[in-house]
Amino acid sequence: MICFSGSRKFFQLFILLVTFFLGTNVSYAAFKKSLEEIRAAEAYRYTVKILMKGTLDGEEAAFSGSGIVASLKDGQIFTNQHVIKEAGMKNEKITIQINTESGLPEEIEAEIAFKSQVYDFAILKFDPSKLKRAKSFVTKAKFPTAKQYLACISQGAAVMVYGNPFGIRNNATFGKITSRSIGSDWEISKELSWPEETWIMSDAAISSGNSGGPLVHLQSGLVVGLTTKSVTDGQNLNLTLPILPLLEEWERTQIAERKNYIAVRMRTFDKKYLAHEGLMELVESRIPRFSEFYSQFLMVQSADPSSSLQSGDIILTIKGDAIGDNIEKYRRLVHEADDGKLSFEVIRNKQIINLQVPVTDLLEAKKARSAQFVSVSGMIVQEMTIEEKVDLFRSGGVIVTQIIADSLAAEQPSEMKVPESSVITAIQIDGTVHTVKNLAEFKAAVADAKSGSVIRLIVHEPLDIKKDKDESDEEVQKRIRLNQNERVIYLPIDVVITDTTKEDLSAPKPCGEALEAIAKKRT
Repeated sequence: MICFSGSRKFFQLFILLVTFFLGTNVSYAAFKKSLEEIRAAEAYRYTVKILMKGTLDGEEAAFSGSGIVASLKDGQIFTNQHVIKEAGMKNEKITIQINTESGLPEEIEAEIAFKSQVYDFAILKFDPSKLKRAKSFVTKAKFPTAKQYLACISQGAAVMVYGNPFGIRNNATFGKITSRSIGSDWEISKELSWPEETWIMSDAAISSGNSGGPLVHLQSGLVVGLTTKSVTDGQNLNLTLPILPLLEEWERTQIAERKNYIAVRMRTFDKKYLAHEGLMELVESRIPRFSEFYSQFLMVQSADPSSSLQSGDIILTIKGDAIGDNIEKYRRLVHEADDGKLSFEVIRNKQIINLQVPVTDLLEAKKARSAQFVSVSGMIVQEMTIEEKVDLFRSGGVIVTQIIADSLAAEQPSEMKVPESSVITAIQIDGTVHTVKNLAEFKAAVADAKSGSVIRLIVHEPLDIKKDKDESDEEVQKRIRLNQNERVIYLPIDVVITDTTKEDLSAPKPCGEALEAIAKKRT
């Protein structure tokens, strides 16, 4: 939704037209009141109450604040850091109260997922699958694009503050934006140590407990900031942290932990290209006033052959939402896709076409293994998964997934047996050493190996390393990588199979073709 300033005369004309067609006495004040009620009802569904409980100076203590639901799929809530951080508090437990249709809130535990190093901003995370009464009622807040944000925070724009002042649930106050920023010479700016030009000031009342709740642009319903502090030494000096830099920080955390991806590369291009190619009119037929609100647009630079997107496609909308030059929004929509596909509207060959683009689950892709394998004397070798490359060898190699029973590899003395799950990084055949980074290189190296010869393998077997009590998973994997047990193993050659595929990946021992070939050779 785009925010337009609009003149008072235009608004008055609009009300007169509504009055004429409805035949009722509709006033501007009545329209404004109904809009306030609408925005309050919307905020009721995405604003939560945050409860912090613990011990302070040896006694039980509790504090409360507000937050907004940013993602339902991932159970993420935006709030201020000071809402969840009380100096000296121990044994903290965070609970959030989510509103329901009945009016009785549902409580669920949450944990801290992210703390900003720059802003008074934090992200909480809860498990949305555990919701019951609130599951079908709670919604996520709507955020503006960069262009929408600038249009929404003009001085004098009507806004709403929603939250839980002094623990009172679901309180709404209304006012106007009085300033878009405050100078660095203000004591309040020095006190909070935030970057300059990152403040919204309004006269909508903020009290203790409102912190972390939304400042809502009344006309559009978009959340333009997190209400943060009220200056008590003055009147109507209420400060809000703008949402735009917070969204940018959120995007960085989302990209770092993203769960989905589309095998394409996007980049932004100057909108002059659209005019030069005679496409601006076509673009604005779907996104009115595009040239006014966007300076660039998104284009597919390269795409995987399996994708329905193609290089040169100009992105108009995703799930019906205009994208413009907002690559962060593109990434967020991909990340949040939960049905395995996204609807795209693109321009291709000067025509608008609609596409259903498959979205890959990154977590599953990390674990997925290519079906291809190479068998050497009954030793089954495959590509490492993305997850294994990260955990074992970032520089590459191939992994031994199976040693076929009764094969030559299985019959070797214990000191010359290749352990399953070990990684091969090099191979020597007939005096030539081949570095192995992937299955294709391993396959090329053994393709000409002759029966009766012996190959020399550089094998790395992960050690069984126990996790320390206070050690993170990343630290454990680092120790595993640093403590790989490198061995040199000599393996005689009898049967080499290089052109085959595991058909049934769900079966634990699916190498039927290799077994059959080995059986024939051995008999």
